[in-house]
Amino acid sequence: MTNNKLLRKLIREMIDQKLVYHLSPEHDIEKFEPREFVFSDDGVTSGAVGTSSLKGRVERLVYASPAEWAPLYSLPRETPRAFIQREDDVFGALVEKLPGFNVGERNMLVSRRDIPEMKSHSWTVYAFNASDFQPLDPEGIEWVSRKEAVPVSKKRMRDSVKFLIDSGINVIPVDDVKSLVEELWEEGYQVNAEGV
Repeated sequence: MTNNKLLRKLIREMIDQKLVYHLSPEHDIEKFEPREFVFSDDGVTSGAVGTSSLKGRVERLVYASPAEWAPLYSLPRETPRAFIQREDDVFGALVEKLPGFNVGERNMLVSRRDIPEMKSHSWTVYAFNASDFQPLDPEGIEWVSRKEAVPVSKKRMRDSVKFLIDSGINVIPVDDVKSLVEELWEEGYQVNAEGV
């Protein structure tokens, strides 16, 4: 596909995007104020100012996703976790490190001790008009608003473990997910992780 065709396809998909979503453990947010996020020099990695060790440019944003389904953000905020899919380069190394586990197409690794809190966790999925946001990346994976954003609807959810399993994600409890992810990083693998 030529660059022009790809660009037109991307624009069509973005125009078709009616809603974007934000997941939060807070249930009664009436409007979202932009928060400070820092971006790595290459613009690929970001994190909230105050919780990230990244250095780089800072912007005030409200983040959203084009998908209501966001497995990394359905868990309690402090819960260390890693999301690994079969097509990820790290998949083979993961299978070797977890003998006896049924490693599936999509896998969420968590520490065994966090399972009870995940089962009792609740969160809210807030929906926004996509027209109030813009895509942050060419793939449209992350959307942002640089001004306050008011949700048009919200839905309360409960039990992260059940949600993940119902969403087709294999939940793999390990002794210490932080140590496992750090070990994979030291071996040179990229791992989609939060709270690690």
